[in-house]
Amino acid sequence: MLSVVLGVWVLPLVFAFTGWLRPADYACPAWAFWPGAAVFGASLILRWMAHRDLGRHWSPTLEVTQDQVLVTDGMYARIRHPIYVSLILWAAAQPLLLQNGVAGWGGAVAVALMWLVRVPKEESMMLKAFGDAYREYTARTGRIIPKRHA
Repeated sequence: MLSVVLGVWVLPLVFAFTGWLRPADYACPAWAFWPGAAVFGASLILRWMAHRDLGRHWSPTLEVTQDQVLVTDGMYARIRHPIYVSLILWAAAQPLLLQNGVAGWGGAVAVALMWLVRVPKEESMMLKAFGDAYREYTARTGRIIPKRHA
């Protein structure tokens, strides 16, 4: 998750409070701000809802605690990784809001790295911890997009 901290927090703050990244600035049409703001707002709401549904079972690290349960209600009834979806939306909004090749696109690179490295480890950990219950859960939910059921 260090990549996400750098990509969606550190680089935007460096961009906002220093001139160091100014050579990588670009200009989007003025109207691009509004879709960026809407997607960013949606990412924050989605993140809040996902954290609410996980409650005390959320952890910033990959671990399953002694009293851990498999959360399959709320947002988790349809998708397995709504927090990651919120990060994907955040990363999609960032280039429209920051308009800088480093700070704007740094979030997308960071989230892609996190997705490629962390999600397989997390799913493997969940499978090991919850076995058939997790297999059944993955069969009826999508990773980031809800599955269509016949």
